[in-house]
Amino acid sequence: MPIRPQLVYAILALVCLTLPSFAEVLLEDTSAYRNLKGSYEQTGELAHVYRLARLSYQGGRYQLALQWLTILESRQWQMGIDRRAFDNVAPDRDINTLINLLQERVPNPDEKSTPVLTLQDPEVIPESIAYSSNNQTLYVGSLYKRKLVARTLGKTPGPDRDLPPLPHDAYGAIYGIKYDHENNRLWVLHNELNDGQLEGRLTVVDPQGKLIKHFETATETPAELNDLCLTESLVFVTDSQNHRVFKGSKSGSTLRVHVDDGLLRYPNGIACHRGSDEILVADYSGIVQIDAGPLAKANRLTLPSAYSLAGVDGLYLWQDRLVGIQNALGTPKIVIASLPDRVRITDVEFRDAFLPAFRIPTTGFILNDCLYYIANTSLDALRPDGSLDADAAQPEQATVHGLDLTESGRTCSLK
Repeated sequence: MPIRPQLVYAILALVCLTLPSFAEVLLEDTSAYRNLKGSYEQTGELAHVYRLARLSYQGGRYQLALQWLTILESRQWQMGIDRRAFDNVAPDRDINTLINLLQERVPNPDEKSTPVLTLQDPEVIPESIAYSSNNQTLYVGSLYKRKLVARTLGKTPGPDRDLPPLPHDAYGAIYGIKYDHENNRLWVLHNELNDGQLEGRLTVVDPQGKLIKHFETATETPAELNDLCLTESLVFVTDSQNHRVFKGSKSGSTLRVHVDDGLLRYPNGIACHRGSDEILVADYSGIVQIDAGPLAKANRLTLPSAYSLAGVDGLYLWQDRLVGIQNALGTPKIVIASLPDRVRITDVEFRDAFLPAFRIPTTGFILNDCLYYIANTSLDALRPDGSLDADAAQPEQATVHGLDLTESGRTCSLK
C-alpha cells in the first residue's frame, strides 16, 4: 500500500515548525515576512500561514513555501489557493502536488451564479455597485475614470450613462457605494492620493447625481474610506489606511472615530444589523463584531479551525447569516456562514468557487434573496497610483452576476 501524500505532509509539518530553512534566513531581513511570522507565532491563525507561503513562493523560495503549505495541509486547510498568487511554475513537483491537494479540498457545489448584465465601457473598472428598486437603476462606482455610471433597467433598459460630476469638487477613485431607499439617496465614498496618502470623503447625492452634502472626518489624519453601511439613523465607514471605523448621523455632516483600539487591521467590508445594535467588519484577519452604541466594544469572531474569513471584501447580512466575497485569501469565492451568537461563526459554506469569470470579485448588494456582485473588476490592470498598467492584462467589460442564496435553483435577474 503506497504512503498517502497527506501523511507525508503531516510529518513534514512537524519538522517545519521547528527547523528554519536557509531560505527562511534569507527572507528574515524583510519586514513583511518577519511581521507575518510574528503574527502567526502569536495567534496561530492559518491565514498568516497562507500569506507566508504566498510571500515565500513569490520570492522564489519554493522550499520555504513548501514548508508553510505543508502546515496548511496538515491542519486540513479548507480555503484553497489563489492561483494568481502562485502563478509561477515551481521546479519542485512536491509543491505543485500539494497545491493541487489543497485545491481539491475546497467544496465546489453545483449552485452557481449567472451573468445578469455587462457594463459597456471596459475602462470603468468598478469597485462597487448599488441598486435602487425605487427607480430600477443600477449605480456603478468607477475607480479609474472617477465617476458614477448608471443604467436604468426594467422592461425597457437603457444604455450606461454618466452621472454629472460634482460642482467644484471632482470625485476621486470611487470605493464603496450604498443606496438608501428610505431617503432615496446614494452614498458615495471616494479617495484622492496626495503625497502618498489617501484622503477620503463621503458624499451624498440624489438619484440623478446632484450633490446633497459632503461629510467631513473629525480627525487630523487622512483617511482611506473603503466601505460603508447604513442603519435607520446612522452611517458607519471603514478607514483601511488607519485601521479604524467612523460613525456619523445620517442627518449630520461629520464622521467621528467609533473604533480605533488596535484590534482592527485594514478593515474593509462592513455590514449593519438594522434590527440590532451591532455591526460586522471584515479585516485582514477575519470578522470583528462591534457594538454600534457609545461603548463600541469589539471582539473578533471565532471560526472552525480549518477555515478563515480573512481577505473578505464585500460583506453582507442575510437572514441572520453572513455573506462575504472573499478575494484576498485562498480560492476567490462567495462564503456563507451562520452567526449563532456574538462570538462565533459556524457552518461555513462556499458558492462560486473556481468561477471562470472571476477577475478579482469585490462587492455587490442583496435583493430578494439574491446576491448581485461584480465578478470581474479588472483591478489588477491598475497601478497603485490609479493609472493603467501597460504590462498587465487590459481591462475587460465588467459583468454583474446574480447568485440565488436560497439554493432553490431559480435564476436571479434585475429585470
